[in-house]
Formats: sequence, structure tokens, C-alpha cells
Amino acid sequence: MEAERYILKVFYLGGNYYGFVRQPNLPTIEGKIIEVLKNMKLILDKPKIKYASRTDRGVHALGQTLSIEFEGKPEIDLINEKLPVDIAIWAYSRIIGNFNPRRETIYRHYKYVLKCEEDLNISVMEEALKAIRGIHDFKNLCYKVKSPTFRRIYEAFAERRNETIIFEFIGSGFARGLIRKLITIIVKIGREEMTVNDLIDMLKGKVKQKNVYMAPPQNLYLIDAFYPISFRINEDGVRKVNNCLRKIHEDLNPVFKEMERDFSKLIEKFSNFNELYSHP
Repeated sequence: MEAERYILKVFYLGGNYYGFVRQPNLPTIEGKIIEVLKNMKLILDKPKIKYASRTDRGVHALGQTLSIEFEGKPEIDLINEKLPVDIAIWAYSRIIGNFNPRRETIYRHYKYVLKCEEDLNISVMEEALKAIRGIHDFKNLCYKVKSPTFRRIYEAFAERRNETIIFEFIGSGFARGLIRKLITIIVKIGREEMTVNDLIDMLKGKVKQKNVYMAPPQNLYLIDAFYPISFRINEDGVRKVNNCLRKIHEDLNPVFKEMERDFSKLIEKFSNFNELYSHP
């Protein structure tokens, strides 16, 4: 049987895993997906899997994107039944050629949900977010990154909503640890422990960051890695995502409530895109 390459939209909660990328002897999202697909004899022993974003331990995703070569046509409903409750495939598209979701992403959209502190200066935090828009070398704000650290950030903004602050970042890509370190710096600026000029000096390489730790991972999630591609939406996968989020946000966790709202918007966006462009 001839192999077929698909791209998949994948949801997951990162709390039970040591990040997305497979690691020996540790549970990861990619590792769990590979285990299920191998057991179903849908992929080879050394599968060619590519992905849009290497999320860290504890980070969640609504629209992670995988490119996988299957040994035949995959049955998405059956795969979802075999996957754990906190991982689901909710859209897919067959592709021709060597599609690389990491390199061909138009933009990545992340959100960070933070409990609001009473004394935070929101207006000065917004100034800091404006300062990081555009192209910068984020070398001083990444975690153990040896590759080039220039990134383009299209949008970065914050919204205070009840007892939370919602941060959104849209960019071509984000080096490891960048968003979580930016959150720490922006909160320090909001507490007036740092200034916007301090952040600008870091971006220009004039000073190195000190005592800037990565904010907790469980408040961060990837909303989507966008491609101008029409995906088939899998209804069972959508229900699985919604059931997981509704069950887990019963503890009043604002992160999961926000994820449920964003997932609804994401499905609407995909449906509208499919109306404009026919499926290949």
C-alpha cells in the first residue's frame, strides 16, 4: 500500500506530559501519538513526523499541527478513540509533497492567562508589549537557544478581564522560553520593578536579563499555527476536545475556560475558510 502524507490539527493538555517532543522513557504528546499509530500499524517504526511548535512541559495546544506519513488512509475517529482523553485530532488534510509545518507556518498565535494583581499598572504593560512588536533579536530572552534568535512579532497585547489578564502573542515564530520570559518581564514592569526602557535595552543587547525566570507553563497555550489550507473538520474530534475542556474547567480554572472559548472561535474560523476555498 502506498504511503500517504497528511497534516493534522491536534489538541492536547500538557499537564500529564514532559512536553510535546518525544523523549526516551518519558511520556510526551508526540510519543503517545506515535505509540497509538504504531499499534494501529498506521506508521513505520521510524516515522517521518514534523510539527509546527515544540511546546514545553505543561504547555497546552488547541491547534498544534503535525505532518505524518501514513501507511494508507487513517481513520481519524478510530485514532481518537485510542488516544488519551487529553489528546485529540480535530481536523486533517491530505497533502502532496514534502510539507514542513514548522517552516511553512504563516503565523503562530499564543495566549497566556494570568491571575491579575491589584497593583499592576496595565497601561505601562501595554507600552512594553508595543515595544516588542516588529523584528528583534530575542537572544537575551530565550532559554538555551543556540540557533538564530531573530523573530518577528506581529501583535502583542493584553486585556484585563474580571480577575485575569489575557496576553496574546502573534508572530512568525517564538524561540524556546521567549513568551514565558516576556510574561515575567512585563509583570515586573507592571509592578514597576522594571521599566519599558529596561526591556528595550535587553532587546538591543545593551544589558543581559537578570533574575528573569520563565513564567509557569500551565498558563500558556498555542491557539493555532496558521496555513492557507482547507482542512476537513472531524466532528468526533471536536466533541472530544469540548468534552475534555468542559470537564476539566469545572475546577474554575480560567485557563481552560479561555481555551474553550478560543476553540469555538477556531472551529468557526476553519469553517469559514472552508466555505471560501474548496478542499484539495
